[in-house]
Amino acid sequence: PAGLPREPIHGRALLAARGGRVLGPMLSLLGVLCADGALFHSPHSHREAADESRLRFRSPGGDTLTALHVVSAYDAASGGGKARGEGRRWAEANFLNWRTLETAVQVRTQLVATARRLGLGDGDGRVPDGVASAAQPLSSEESVELRRALAAAFFLQAAVRRPSGDYVTLVSRQTVSIHPSSALFSRRAPCVLYNELVFTTRLYMRDLTTIEAAWLAEVAPHFFKSGAAAAATGAAPSAGQPRMRIHGGGSFR
Repeated sequence: PAGLPREPIHGRALLAARGGRVLGPMLSLLGVLCADGALFHSPHSHREAADESRLRFRSPGGDTLTALHVVSAYDAASGGGKARGEGRRWAEANFLNWRTLETAVQVRTQLVATARRLGLGDGDGRVPDGVASAAQPLSSEESVELRRALAAAFFLQAAVRRPSGDYVTLVSRQTVSIHPSSALFSRRAPCVLYNELVFTTRLYMRDLTTIEAAWLAEVAPHFFKSGAAAAATGAAPSAGQPRMRIHGGGSFR
């Protein structure tokens, strides 16, 4: 529909979260994705302090939930956007890119207006502004709901881990690796979604989300064969394989 994010995959993520408990967090997350800028910066002279700051925000759910933690903390520091000066000082003290955060908040405001116009709220028509919901940490149930909604949008960008430690993308069957900057670099989750593929010395996945392989057949039964085993082993899709984008819609590394 008109008014959804420019990237279709982001529009699908918003629609997948409509009417649920995680619409607010999804609005915040899509604000970061659409901002298309790095959240963290690591100056050479303060590399150790910057790395420690990044660790404080790290989520076992991956880079997307890490980004949500950052936006939540920024909302608290900036008073929900009412104290931009305080927010900027906080961002700089934590080695975060203030301009990216400000852009993300502005995009979120636009997405909230779009969601309200399209009636994507709960049964009473309410659409959260993203600020209040972002200020509260996700419960385990909400984390699952948010990651399932992302799976419903990013199912073409899923990969499973091989015994060798590398990953294989389920659609194009490419061998890929987790980028060293990812929150999941040392965790080696069994199944992930990625927002972007980049090639340096090898093909790396960036901006990752951990999911259960079984979710893929549940959220995209038209594409994956039914059953957890088929999804986990990358069974052939029911339609012709699309070309994979090497670059996704923005990165918040």
